[in-house]
Amino acid sequence: MPAAVRGAVRGAVRGAVRGAVKSAKSQLRAPIWHWTGVFLLVLGVAWASIACARDDKNNAAYLAAPRVGDVCTVHEKAGDPNYSLLKVVSTGGNLVDLVANEYQVNNSHPIDDLNAPAKYSKESFSLTLLDLRTMQNKGQITDVDRPGQQGL
Repeated sequence: MPAAVRGAVRGAVRGAVRGAVKSAKSQLRAPIWHWTGVFLLVLGVAWASIACARDDKNNAAYLAAPRVGDVCTVHEKAGDPNYSLLKVVSTGGNLVDLVANEYQVNNSHPIDDLNAPAKYSKESFSLTLLDLRTMQNKGQITDVDRPGQQGL
């Protein structure tokens, strides 16, 4: 076979192979917009984990140095579906005076439903800072909100 014919055949084969490979690539490769859902999911998970870590850090700081007006979300034991609130009415040294909310709801974020002055008991009781940390470690205090402080 002459060299000119061989070159022409090679060129034709290369062109055909390149066309077939290009066609296969375009059929197999997903467009970039197919991956936007995965990207948004990863972004959402990252945001949620950062927000959770920040909330845990804030809760620990609020319990370490409570202020008048802080509201603690509480429930009796880990399996109990009912939640209520404790409100800080005064602090002094190692003692914190609290008033209990007289109502319970089965919502883990009851502050919107229960945080009204008329719903709190008139009798206060005292707990130490250690008692509050122990309650948090046991899972009895699930959240601490400080009026005027914004989270994420």
